[in-house]
Amino acid sequence: MGSSIGIMGGTFDPLHNGHLACAEAAREALGFDAVLFVPAGVPSFKQDSVEASAQDRLAMARLGVADHDGFVVDPLEVERSGIAYAVDTVEQLCERYPEETTLTFIVGSDAARALPSWARAARLAHLVRFAVVSRAKEQLSDDERRRLEEAGFTVELVDADTPAVSSAEVRERLRGGEPIAGLVPRGVERYIMDHGLYGSDERQDALSEEFYRACEAELATRVGKRRFEHSQGVAQTAAELARAYGADEREARLAGILHDWDKAYDDPAVLARADELGLDLDPELRTMPRLIHGLTAAAALRRDLPAIPESVLEAVRDHTIAGETMSDLAMIVYIADALEPHRHGARTDELREMVGRASLRELFLSTYEHLLATMLERRKRLYPRTVSIWNSYMEEEGSYRAERGADPFPNDDEKERVELPYDRQDS
Repeated sequence: MGSSIGIMGGTFDPLHNGHLACAEAAREALGFDAVLFVPAGVPSFKQDSVEASAQDRLAMARLGVADHDGFVVDPLEVERSGIAYAVDTVEQLCERYPEETTLTFIVGSDAARALPSWARAARLAHLVRFAVVSRAKEQLSDDERRRLEEAGFTVELVDADTPAVSSAEVRERLRGGEPIAGLVPRGVERYIMDHGLYGSDERQDALSEEFYRACEAELATRVGKRRFEHSQGVAQTAAELARAYGADEREARLAGILHDWDKAYDDPAVLARADELGLDLDPELRTMPRLIHGLTAAAALRRDLPAIPESVLEAVRDHTIAGETMSDLAMIVYIADALEPHRHGARTDELREMVGRASLRELFLSTYEHLLATMLERRKRLYPRTVSIWNSYMEEEGSYRAERGADPFPNDDEKERVELPYDRQDS
């Protein structure tokens, strides 16, 4: 029994998630062993509308299918001179594969209706069958399918709830400075930005409502329902805190929705992600991988969504471990993570009552103290830097009081330091 291969042809200007979903739906329905993506060199139908070069489109296609087993990019049309006709491509593939191989051209319903007008249509119909992938309401009618079959075409209908996205929409959004996260694979997005394609040299407005909604939509695919609702709560609370303390509400809201971007990774996976991102983790931190999702998220977002302001990335980075020097935005996100509406408890309510009454710094320190006390009460293992960060702030508090002539440590004869040897902080 021979193999079964699907063929996805097109300009891929650029390749987007709709292309991938269409190929996946056809593969699942018809059992393809592989799907070949064949970017057109000089397309027969869109010669005047293709914007990216053939080499750029080929590179984006390769990046786009990289994470999909069984999806392969074939450069034969780019390497072939002259206009790219499907029948020529299929003839080349027939010469390459054994006679018992079944080739199936994957098309949408609009392209299927036009099949009789394709170059050497009768020859094409003889060589290959067609998978018509569309939503149910867009699928070929019985009469349309019958006319194609009368013209010699073998047609398989595949219903699929594929994303409503087009290459034209992606290009238009880039020209307008709008985000394309979730519309194209991340590798394709990075390539577009790195090479300034489709007007993307004008940076996207990462603080726009459209960008926020795109990030929120992608987050919903990355984490579970409860974690997603938590992140929405953090975004809402961060915006409210920003309003109360004079910070940028848009930055706070964006940092809030992004703070748990990598939370779904388990311990081995988040360590592997840190290595892949080139993060230099200290040995102690590698033994406590639940603390590093903020670090990996910030690094990955900096790489994948370069329009995001650095201040937002720093807040995402610092929301787990905090730091000796925290920006107002980072403090806001740290506090919001503890006070969002899904958090409950008497101390949490007391902290909420402090909003707008205490300074941002005092609210942050009280929140840090609460979380530190909670870990101690639960006998959780502490990361040594967590203790050193607290001590650093306490030393600053003592210096601040001393400068004003007050007792720097009014409750103790010595500094109020936490002294917890690491070997006594086992979980």
